Amino acid sequence: MPLPPHGRAGASDTSLDETAAAAIEALYMMLDDVRLSDSDAAAIRAARALLGRLRPEEQVSEVVDSNRFLFFDISDLLGYFPHNRLPTGIQRVQVNTILALLDKAEGWSVGLCCFVERDATWRSVPTGLFRNVCAMSVAGGDATAPGWRAQVASLHTAVEAGPTFVFPHGATLVNLGTSWWVENYFMYLREAKRQSAIRFIPFVHDMIPVLLPDYCIHELVHEFIDWLDGIIEHADGFLANSDATKADLIALAGRLGRTIAFDEVGVIPLAAEVRSGGGPNADALVARRGLRSGNYVLFVSTVEIRKNHLGAFDAWQRLLALHGREKTPTLVCVGKRGFRSEQIYSRLETSPELRDRVLMLDRVDDEELAALYAHALFTVYPSFYEGWGLPVTESLCHGKVPLIADNSSLPQAGDGFAVPFESGSLGSFVTGLESLIFDASARQRCEERIRRDYRPRTWSEVARDIAARVAMLPAPSEDGAAALLAPPGYYPMVRNRALGLDHHRASGELLRSGGGWWRLEDFGCWTRAGGGEVRFRLAAGSTRIALWLAGLANHVTPVSVTVNGGALRVETVLHGDSRKWIFLDLPEALTSNILAIHIVGTTTMTVVDVASARSREIGVGLCGIYIFDGSSPRPHLDFVEAIALDGLRDRQLQPGALRRHPE
Repeated sequence: MPLPPHGRAGASDTSLDETAAAAIEALYMMLDDVRLSDSDAAAIRAARALLGRLRPEEQVSEVVDSNRFLFFDISDLLGYFPHNRLPTGIQRVQVNTILALLDKAEGWSVGLCCFVERDATWRSVPTGLFRNVCAMSVAGGDATAPGWRAQVASLHTAVEAGPTFVFPHGATLVNLGTSWWVENYFMYLREAKRQSAIRFIPFVHDMIPVLLPDYCIHELVHEFIDWLDGIIEHADGFLANSDATKADLIALAGRLGRTIAFDEVGVIPLAAEVRSGGGPNADALVARRGLRSGNYVLFVSTVEIRKNHLGAFDAWQRLLALHGREKTPTLVCVGKRGFRSEQIYSRLETSPELRDRVLMLDRVDDEELAALYAHALFTVYPSFYEGWGLPVTESLCHGKVPLIADNSSLPQAGDGFAVPFESGSLGSFVTGLESLIFDASARQRCEERIRRDYRPRTWSEVARDIAARVAMLPAPSEDGAAALLAPPGYYPMVRNRALGLDHHRASGELLRSGGGWWRLEDFGCWTRAGGGEVRFRLAAGSTRIALWLAGLANHVTPVSVTVNGGALRVETVLHGDSRKWIFLDLPEALTSNILAIHIVGTTTMTVVDVASARSREIGVGLCGIYIFDGSSPRPHLDFVEAIALDGLRDRQLQPGALRRHPE
């Protein structure tokens, strides 16, 4: 990518700023698109950091010193913006809530942070640059625009150039987003709890990947199940966006063998303030799409199977058959493509009558969306399941009647002002459409009631309620990351591949400590160059542990395993990519203490990750841990039988078996 020439001496700050921005973007694209070694990537990041210092707005703002610290983890937003621009549901909730709290902190010192898995560190995020990115994200839909990419690159540069972030002691970390895809997230959360006694509060938006896995890609379901298990284990309290989501969370925790008390989950209903755009330019914005005021029905949603676009198409075909083309309004669907959207677009391609009365729009910015709301006849939301249903609330904020399916949280989002139809019933859906299309007086009465009685909830109120809920929680526990009490059984170090909770087992992931591990994989988990540590306390009677180690392909790997700094040491050698069990017979003095088992190989190798095209240095791997039952007369025979008959999975523990134990 060609860069603009350097400004001459005396050139304006603006020229220098633009030059630095262009250079940062070019380097950003190199990191994104090229297979790089660690040294090359580090050199590029260093160059970006140096260029970032030329830009005055790059300075990282410090959190004001206070007795109360509230940090928002925006790791997922930093991963979202390089490939997307317009925020959708969860991203919009995050952005608006965080900005509202930054504007009015309600007695808290508010800061932003993120987790950088590549460097195994937490980093501070400068609030000024974050505000700039948020403002620009809703000002246009083009995620490839040079100005947008430069702004995102500036934010990433400031984060990467900043120092490692350490939480103030007793701080609260709130995660409003989607951290299930962030590798090793809970491992480093445990470390932050251990070092700084922080509280962790996740915001639960829905349980869709568990309750409706057929509507999600399998990778998301795997990750979400691990995330659900992780938040249940690590959270000091929960936030949920609706009564339905709260009930789902409590019920699913029960299926994992855990109990979440009713008052542990605070419900924070969402907001949807009226967007600008319904003013003088609204007519022109709508007209450029070939629409007229009042001749279309608006359906705002990501285009995916769960949102039930196909059900909406069925209803429109029924309307066309019953009332004809002239009396049937256009259905305007606004949203980007999502899971299995090809089925939806294929339906349009094979149906000429639908193509004539359905308009699909993407990359619609806030101004145009507000105009579309302002001139719509009414809105529809026939989704099969929602955690909240933000477009329903948005519709009410714009004074438009939403026709909604009567499932999950949608009635709560409708707040008594929406018109419901029976979920899954085409007849009920069509009847609701007919009443709002052809009975103008009934529709106008609904609109008048909205104008008279509906009070939009603001994002400032959402932010205030979150801060108030956090303030009600007990003080952070000093043993919040205390060692787990691990009963006898098998703890696999492999990633989850289940598509449901019923067959999910307790994972050895919870036993990992510190930052010496790469992510869980199908075989197990590689250590980093300096080795990895597992940390737990044994149940009474257990004196023997087996570790299933994995070697490095085409390497001879000497391995050293030490317990509690050298109180017990076992050494072995792995040849090639072989697997080997080693056994730790613990003296009685160790079995009553917390065990810190460090595993390190003197050989490492560099591998390139296929998905990210990034290199990483890996050491010896750990496939699983077997803790023998000291009360059984046949512990060794049971173990040998399990290995011989491929029955280790039968000796995995049910979820919830692991429990925190005081230090």
